[in-house]
Amino acid sequence: MRRTNSPDAGFVEAVEQVIDLEQWLRFLALDTLMLNTESGLNLGVGDDYMLYSGEEDPRFILVPHDLDTVMWQGNDIGNIEQSIFTFTEVAGLGRLLTHPDVTPRYYAAIVDLIDTVFNPEVISPLLHAKLDDVVPPSRIAQMEDFVTKRTEAVLAQIPTEFTVADDRQLTMTVRDGYRPGIPILVQADAIDTRHVNATIERYIVRDFFDKGISVAGDMPNDEIHLNYILSVDNGIGISAKSWKTGHTKVFVDHVTVVGNDVGIQARDKLNAPNVLVEYFITNSIVWGNGVEVTTDWDPADLHIDYSNVDQAWPGGYDTVVPRGSARMKRPSCGPVGARCEGTAIR
Repeated sequence: MRRTNSPDAGFVEAVEQVIDLEQWLRFLALDTLMLNTESGLNLGVGDDYMLYSGEEDPRFILVPHDLDTVMWQGNDIGNIEQSIFTFTEVAGLGRLLTHPDVTPRYYAAIVDLIDTVFNPEVISPLLHAKLDDVVPPSRIAQMEDFVTKRTEAVLAQIPTEFTVADDRQLTMTVRDGYRPGIPILVQADAIDTRHVNATIERYIVRDFFDKGISVAGDMPNDEIHLNYILSVDNGIGISAKSWKTGHTKVFVDHVTVVGNDVGIQARDKLNAPNVLVEYFITNSIVWGNGVEVTTDWDPADLHIDYSNVDQAWPGGYDTVVPRGSARMKRPSCGPVGARCEGTAIR
């Protein structure tokens, strides 16, 4: 790929014109987590993969091929402590993955996959659901043991602290869809975004064990826009969380959140200082959930206007408060953005 011969200045930007870099990093991260020992990229060989270029987005994405030797299965189980940088033996990938602006993003992709999907809590139920009637219990136990040991071996190769030096304003739009839950994926989310300015609209998400919509901000001024959405019968209807930095603003308009264990959640995922998730909820219905709204910050930082909410809320103005409940007073949480431990109002 000629772009790999670009000068260091602007190298990553040049590459990202040709490939979907985030997809490539997640592909490579999962490939190394699964310890793919087929003769492909994970072994430094340009084989057993395909490239796809779409019409609307022509940037190339990686497509897997020949996955018969992964997770200690097949004719070559591999070394559990194998390096996460074996891809660098492929021309082009070496320069890309070792670039100072890309390596932290590769680390972040690995950590995120471990946090969300590549862990025993998610993998074990999936293995049992799909394989209990196909393979002996010892085979499933072997793969469960692999997930634990490979995760430990991979995390041992990643610095305990790293910074994704990326001040770009990433954007994405998701619209016009319906996502029903998949019972065997016990920790799955219908829509999950991170480190991006996102617009999600005209969507139905329902019956997900974990979250209907999960969004997270990483940048100083990330914005999430949720419009014309129905989130019903999920663990959490809408969850917005902070990471290490930033003030994330979530704009919710013409959204119905009903029948979830938790309706709206603002979560300080890493208990980091100087971060904030601020909601602006308008023209919406949050009703009939186990807990309607919960936040790790001052409740007054969740602004609810012109909406039907099945509880009183101190951040709400022009909000329909049911059953004659008195509006709550702003608690003593300090200045805007201060934490209020576990504030949940039923």
